[in-house]
Formats: sequence, C-alpha cells, structure tokens
Amino acid sequence: MALTRPTIQRITLEATLPDGTPKTYTIDLKEKQIIALFWDDKAIHEILAPFYEGKGYRITAEHMERHFPHAMRLVPSGDAALTPELVGQIWDTPTDKDGTGVAFLAKMGSCPIINDL
Repeated sequence: MALTRPTIQRITLEATLPDGTPKTYTIDLKEKQIIALFWDDKAIHEILAPFYEGKGYRITAEHMERHFPHAMRLVPSGDAALTPELVGQIWDTPTDKDGTGVAFLAKMGSCPIINDL
C-alpha cells in the first residue's frame, strides 16, 4: 500500500513587531508552493543558506524588488547568483531605518526564496 500523508492547507504565524504590535501572517498553501519556513538566525545561516551552495540558482532583480526591496543594493543590475552569502545578506539587511529585519524566509519548491507574503 502506498504511503499517504495529511495535506497541510494553511499556516498561520503570529509575530510581534519590535514596537510590540502584533502581526499575523497567513499562508495559504493552495496558492503558494512553500515547502519550508525559516525564522531563526541559526536556521537561515546553517540550513537555508548552505542549501544554495554550488546549485547555480539565480535570483532576478525583479524578484528582489518584489520580495526584498530593502536589499536591492545587493543585486544592482539584472540578476545574481543565489548564493549562501546572498541569502545571509538578505536576512541580515534591515528592512527599515529602525533596524527591523524580515520576519521569516520561505523556500518554495521551485527554489527561489521569498519572505513576507
């Protein structure tokens, strides 16, 4: 008999912004083909970023602008190799002047990384 698994339909993340404001992220997995979520420095730098070592994946400036406008300077023109260093820089670059970073990164089955949905 073939192995079957329950299908996860939706994930809800409850976060608290640095100013204490609550924020809820709801991810509809029917719409987004997300296979993993990362919200911790160690997980980003030791699991997600190393995944991209030597894979040859690219990230376009358009993808950066849409999902990581705070880090556009990391991909000044066209597209760039999606390397462990770039993933770490995207994670470690503040999204605004108060030093707040993205809440999480999500890995899609098609391989680009995305954040705040």
